[in-house]
Amino acid sequence: MNRSAVIALTLGTTVAASLGAVRRAVTHDAPVPAADSVRRSSDWLSLLPEGEEKRRFILDCTGCHQIDDQIVRPNGRPRTQAELKEMVDKMLGFAGSTTGFPVIGHGRESVSTAAWMARNFFANPTIRPRGTLPPNARVTEYDMPEPGDLPHDVAVGRDGRIVVTGMFSHRMWVLDPTRGAFDGVDIPIEKANPRALEIDAAGDWWVVFGARHMIGRFSPTSRTWRTWPGGFYPHSLALAPDGGVWINGHFTHSPELIARVDTTARDSSRALARFEVPAHPTLGTGPGGPIPYEIRVARDGRVWTSELQGNRLFAYDPKKGSFDVFTMPETWSGPRRFDIDRRGILWIPAYATNELVPFLFHDTSCPAAQAMLGIGAWLSDKDDRTEAQVEFLLAMARGFRTAAKFLFPIPERGLERRLHRISAPTLVVWGAEDRFAQPSYGKLFVERIQGARLELVPKAGHAIGAEQPDAYAKAVLGFGRQ
Repeated sequence: MNRSAVIALTLGTTVAASLGAVRRAVTHDAPVPAADSVRRSSDWLSLLPEGEEKRRFILDCTGCHQIDDQIVRPNGRPRTQAELKEMVDKMLGFAGSTTGFPVIGHGRESVSTAAWMARNFFANPTIRPRGTLPPNARVTEYDMPEPGDLPHDVAVGRDGRIVVTGMFSHRMWVLDPTRGAFDGVDIPIEKANPRALEIDAAGDWWVVFGARHMIGRFSPTSRTWRTWPGGFYPHSLALAPDGGVWINGHFTHSPELIARVDTTARDSSRALARFEVPAHPTLGTGPGGPIPYEIRVARDGRVWTSELQGNRLFAYDPKKGSFDVFTMPETWSGPRRFDIDRRGILWIPAYATNELVPFLFHDTSCPAAQAMLGIGAWLSDKDDRTEAQVEFLLAMARGFRTAAKFLFPIPERGLERRLHRISAPTLVVWGAEDRFAQPSYGKLFVERIQGARLELVPKAGHAIGAEQPDAYAKAVLGFGRQ
């Protein structure tokens, strides 16, 4: 019988688990050495040749389960090509591009996929060294109350309890770590299919009911639910400062949609406003689609969404009523659940490339961006770097070491309160399309520094001098002449 679990990693404290309150609570004190015989999904994936086919395989075939011994080599025996084809056919029948849950990319077929897997998974992978937890860490696993449930999202409530969406049990679950026990919360919708979860400043839960095309709000204080129609299968939701809730259409593509739910509207049926995303150039029509995934609202009010298969991020500006679209620098990289920090920086997990990508350039195809992205190819286990490349990497590491002394962790050091002390003539140069530190921060500098002037460089991101060197030099030299 399958059993899902919620896992807690605790640093410096102890999680108390009552074994009588849950069916199983397993605690591991660190460090926990991994058995040499245990091969992880990353070990198996390391056998696959690097390139676009591997990235597409990761997107299509590892989103819901790992590629581990059970998949590749059950009972120590390699699966035959015929068995692999049967397994791929089964997955295509469940989540292929022509099904009702089309998360697998269009064009995936079982014959060539099985042959590719059989060829590349035949060898035994090298078991890579495992990291260990800090000495004061403890991992505690809590079994979900219902076998076979799928805990999709998790959030920490204001009272310290852990709220979990039970996607297959169609219930909400609340874990009290001090007791090690779950309490269930019923949802007044048949087969609610709860997925994404956010908790607002008041402690209310906001939940996506995917298959029911709805969102809901639960008040732990009054123990009551209110629901709104979503108009499509929403994957994620984001809470806006104005009280609105934004959702994305997981399987929409012709047209691709996001929507805002006005939670103050008395009539829930009139609360939804939908917005069409610029069509994807190749996945906008036909089976499958770009698969909108995460959605977040930045501090400047713009609404950002990622496309898992479409390899894009786009930002909708409610004030202008317009979209900006950005393509990831690597094809089929799979931007998944990104987030936006207090400075407006997007941190994007590139799921299929094993990278965390912040926005630095407006145009990732420009020579400066391509040169910087090319540096990543030098960071490998292969000893194929030139002497000049090694010297460059060493110089870059020294620079990072110096910067780390005062940049990380990046705190709020009260700079805003001290800017007024600057009395010298000041020019603030900022990339108009900066996604690492948004232009609103440049405007704040100018407001705080008496007599300062802001120069926004068009078509430039964070690396202004590298991306638009002529415009940058013109601005600085012109200011100097004055």
